[in-house]
Amino acid sequence: MDTVTTYLAGLPQFFAYFLSALALTFLYAFIYSKLTPHKEWALIKENVPAAA
Repeated sequence: MDTVTTYLAGLPQFFAYFLSALALTFLYAFIYSKLTPHKEWALIKENVPAAA
């Protein structure tokens, strides 16, 4: 029983770390897509095979 309480005690820190890493990943992808001169999403929507 002590193992379960130890596991559950660390769960909030894990979720905080995981969600912050996920948010930073999406932030990086957003900034990268805005700063690069290539419009990959527009090319993919136009069905250009080279973009994929």
